[in-house]
Amino acid sequence: MPEIPRFAKFIAKKREDEPSLDSDRGEPKDSLQENEERLKALKKEALILLYEKYKKIKEEAEKEQSMEKLGEAKAVLLEMKKIKEQESPNIKNLEQVIVDNGGNLEDFDEPFDSAPLDEAQGSEQDLRGENILSFESKSGEPLEYDLDEILEKSEKFYEKEGIDWVEVPESIELDGEQRVEAIRIIEALCPTGDYENVTITYIPEGLADNEEKRRKLLEKTTEGYYTGDEEGKKDYWESDNFKERGGIEGIEDKETKGRLLITKTTKELKDDELFKQTLGKTAEELMGERGIMQETGLRGLGLSELLVIQRQRYNEDVEHMDEESWIWITEIEATPSSLVPNVYSHPYYTQLYLHAYAPVSDNEFLGCRLAGSLKV
Repeated sequence: MPEIPRFAKFIAKKREDEPSLDSDRGEPKDSLQENEERLKALKKEALILLYEKYKKIKEEAEKEQSMEKLGEAKAVLLEMKKIKEQESPNIKNLEQVIVDNGGNLEDFDEPFDSAPLDEAQGSEQDLRGENILSFESKSGEPLEYDLDEILEKSEKFYEKEGIDWVEVPESIELDGEQRVEAIRIIEALCPTGDYENVTITYIPEGLADNEEKRRKLLEKTTEGYYTGDEEGKKDYWESDNFKERGGIEGIEDKETKGRLLITKTTKELKDDELFKQTLGKTAEELMGERGIMQETGLRGLGLSELLVIQRQRYNEDVEHMDEESWIWITEIEATPSSLVPNVYSHPYYTQLYLHAYAPVSDNEFLGCRLAGSLKV
């Protein structure tokens, strides 16, 4: 027979000694309030111990990129949530949680106010940790991305730009496999340990899944770009080659489902150690068997994705990305035309130039923005 914890004996004895309820007035027993306070203290102590356990397993899981341990961390988090949401949890269950996780029930023979209640609250982000992507980078830097904040920021962006045909979910949860993949993408984007310009944004389902939406998206995301005084000039310019490729209406992204896009918003390709390796490369070389996409496990961008991140960067500092290089658009559906679109922000006319070249074309200004994504 396992030894009965001292606190359990204490509670049993207290119940025997307590007076019964006054049936006429329905008043509580004299010590009921004390028991409730001790129950609250047990609940808080259980949360403290589980919180520490959760952090430890989660840290190990992210360092080892272990899906099994990520599952264990999630199980602990769910146990925390269950206890936190219970108004009247079972005392024996709480005692068992405390004992199983190295706690000492003797501490609760002391006055109630000795329980570390403030610590037990834990970090609000950890208590809702399903929506936080946090890990220690290979360079030892602690990184954290709040998915709720990312969604909120994305929703405000689409509202501000008048892109009213899409919906952004209130919340998303990444499973263990998705978390491992997100970390892999971020590390692949930052081989030198420079995480400063890592950007995660939400690309909604149906953003550019038909010709009308693609034209509207182009107009909305480039509005106000042109700052010259020539009448009739648009905020964007489509070359003959681009029109031959199908124009904006004919350029369909490979991915149309809702997704988290992970990339870097460095102003110019040459300013990023990874991106500058794409300069001077043909589309075929970039996407080929020995190309940088195969090597890193990353991909290029769809046209709608580039339009969104360029506009987001512009809204932040009124500064155009890609004024010194043309960006290959590789994540698009094939058409009879072999031409591959590319995009350039003209520094003089401040128009977005949309062009297309043969996939074997190369020059020192042609390159690619690399990225990864998670369907959510």
